[in-house]
Formats: sequence, structure tokens, C-alpha cells
Amino acid sequence: MKKYSPSSLVLLSTYPLRTIFIALSCLTVVAIISLGFVENSYLTPYPELPSQEYPIGFVVTLLVLMSLQTAVITGLELNMTSRWKYGVMLFFMLISFTFSGILSMHAPPPIGPYLWWQLIVIICLIGLSLYHSILYFRKV
Repeated sequence: MKKYSPSSLVLLSTYPLRTIFIALSCLTVVAIISLGFVENSYLTPYPELPSQEYPIGFVVTLLVLMSLQTAVITGLELNMTSRWKYGVMLFFMLISFTFSGILSMHAPPPIGPYLWWQLIVIICLIGLSLYHSILYFRKV
């Protein structure tokens, strides 16, 4: 008899936080790509500049950074069994949020959803860290 792998709906319902993270990441990617078409308001007062083109390099850079952050967070979540894993993920996201916040001064509009995505992930990691800390201290 053939064994079939479980459907993706079963896997997604087993891990609801991962499902929310995947959906949030997909929405952020769509928002970053679509906001690339919005005119950069910081460049409009300067008519001597050439017309604004789609910032393909900036959008691709944001998507690569987001992919790397997602890979690091997922790798830590899957491979780290320590009780400190949410703290390590939170530290990594805070460092990357700090650097991307510094780079966001006068940046094109696609940086907005990227910063909001980072902020939501940081808030979720703080919540998970507090939840698992409370569970740990209740056991001890």
C-alpha cells in the first residue's frame, strides 16, 4: 500500500504561527514590489533630476535581506533546542531592525512594509519569548 505525504493544509494547521509568518511574509513581498511603483516624494522638488524609474535594485535588495532574515529565523527555530532560541532570534531581529532603520532615512517607499514586517516579527518574538519564559519558570 502506498503511503501519501500529509497535505499542506494539515501541516499548516499543525503549525499556526508558521502559517501566520508565511502569510505575513508573502503580503510584505507583494507590498514591497507594488510600492516600487509609487513616486518617491523626496525627489519631486528637484525637476533637474531625470524621471524616476522603478527602483529595481532597491526592491531586490529588500527582498534578499528579507529572505536572509527569514532563513536565519527559520534555521534558528528549527535547529536550536535551547530555551534561549527566541531571545537569540529577537536579538538578531533587533540588530537588523536597527541597521535597516538607519538606512531608511529618505529611502523610497518600498522600505515601509519591510520595516513594518520587521516590527511585527519583533513584537511576536517578544510575545513568544515571554510566553516560553513563563512556561519555563512554572515548571521549575
